[in-house]
Amino acid sequence: MTKEPSAAYCRCSTALQPESVETQVGILTSFCERERLEIVAIYPDEDVSGGKPIVERPGFKQLLADAPVKGFKTIVVVSLDRLSRDTLDLLQFERVAKQHGLRVVYATEQFDDTPGGRMYKTIKVAFAQHEREETGQRIKRKNRETCAKGRWPSGRPPLGYSYDVAHKQLGIDADRAGDAENVFRTYLTCNGNFTHTAARLNTMGVRTRDGNLWRDDTVSLVLRNPIYRGRLHYADIDIPVAGIPVVVPTELVAQADVFLRNCKGKRTPVARRCYTYSSMLTCGHCGEGYKVHVITTDRDVGYYCRGRKEAGICVAPRINSSWLDGLVAEGLQRALIAERDAILAMHDPASQSTRRDTSAQLTRLRRAAERYREMYAAGIIESVDELKAKLADVNASIAELDSKPSAVVSLESINQVIDTLSAHWLDSDVTERRHLLLAVSPRITVWACEKRIRLHTTLAAGDIDL
Repeated sequence: MTKEPSAAYCRCSTALQPESVETQVGILTSFCERERLEIVAIYPDEDVSGGKPIVERPGFKQLLADAPVKGFKTIVVVSLDRLSRDTLDLLQFERVAKQHGLRVVYATEQFDDTPGGRMYKTIKVAFAQHEREETGQRIKRKNRETCAKGRWPSGRPPLGYSYDVAHKQLGIDADRAGDAENVFRTYLTCNGNFTHTAARLNTMGVRTRDGNLWRDDTVSLVLRNPIYRGRLHYADIDIPVAGIPVVVPTELVAQADVFLRNCKGKRTPVARRCYTYSSMLTCGHCGEGYKVHVITTDRDVGYYCRGRKEAGICVAPRINSSWLDGLVAEGLQRALIAERDAILAMHDPASQSTRRDTSAQLTRLRRAAERYREMYAAGIIESVDELKAKLADVNASIAELDSKPSAVVSLESINQVIDTLSAHWLDSDVTERRHLLLAVSPRITVWACEKRIRLHTTLAAGDIDL
C-alpha cells in the first residue's frame, strides 16, 4: 500500500530542553512507520518560543511554501505544545491550515474532529499557554534576583563581552572587544549620526554581535547599553557593579554621552503625515523595505531602499511616487475587474445551483464521516485501517469542496471603486488612495533597476505584474 506523503514539524525553545529536534524526529519517524506515512521533509524551528505565532516562524513559513511543490497534505507533530502554546494563535493557525488543505496529526495525542475533541484540544493548549506564562514569570523573578546581586542575569552578553558559566561572571571577549570600541569611535567620527555610523561600520567590515549588518537601531542599542558604563540593567533594576570589566575606554563613553544627551543622531520629530506607499514597498533585489526620502511636493514623494542607503547591500536607485501612481492605478483596475468577473460568475444561476449542490454534498460527506465513526464504535467496522481508509476518502472530498473560492467584496462596491479609479485616482486625496491600497494590495514589490513592480492583491486576481 502506498504511503501518504507528510511533513514533520519540530520546535524547541532552547537546546537544553529534553525534547530536542533530534528526539522529536526519532519519535515522528517511528510514528509514521506505524501509521503508513512517509516523511518527505523535516521543518525544524530551534530556539523559537511556543508563544510566537506559528505562521511567522521560519521553519513553518518554508513548510507552507513547500506544501504545493512537494505534494504533502499532512503535518505530523509530536504533541500540541510543540506546535503552539497560545490558544488564539492555534485557532488562527487551524484556519490557515484549512485554507492550504493541510491536516495536523499529533504522534502522542489524539483529537477527534468533533465538538468534544475540539474542546479538549482548546483546553490542552490553554494549559500549555498557562505553563509558558508561569515559566516566564519565574525566569523574570530569578533574573531580577541575579541582577540585584551584581551578576549577569541571562541571555547572550553584549558586544565585546563573554560569559563565564562556571563563575557566573562577565569577561572580555578578545575577538570582539575591538569591535565594540570601534562602534563608539566611529559614532564620534560621524558627529553623532546613527545612519552614517551604521554605513561606515558596514564598509569597514565590522558586524553586529549576531554577525549581521548594522542599522540605526542596532548602533543606538550598543551606544546606550549601560553595561559599557559599569551598570547592569534588567526590567526595573539598574545598579552599578564594580566587577564589570572595561571594554570601551571611559573617555570614549563620556564623549558619546554628550552627543546622546544633545539628541544628535536621533530623527527630528516632525508632524505626522500620510504618504500613499509608506511601509508598503519592498525591494525585489534585496528584500528590504523602502522609506520616505525626498518630499518635493504633496503629490511627488521619493522613496529609497534601506538595503542601499543604510546597509550598503543593494544597488536599487531612488523611486518617485509619480512613477508608481500610473502603474498602481493600472494594476488595481485589472485586479478589480477580475474580481468583478468572478462575482458575476458566482451570481450566474448555474453557478448558484452548483454552490447549492456543493453545500448539500458537504453535509452528506460530514454525516457519512460521523456514521463511519459510529459503526467503528459499535463494532460493525472492526479494523482501524478500514476506518482510516473510509475517513481518508471522505476528508479528501471535503477538502476539495472547501477549497472552492468565494467572493471577497460586493459587486456594487467593486463597480463604484472601478469608476473612482478611472476618473479620480490621480486627483484623489492621499488618504483615500492609501485606504484603497491597504484594502486591496497591502504589499508592493519593486524592481527599481528593471522598472517593474508586482502588486500582491487579496482579490481573485492574486499577484499582478506591471
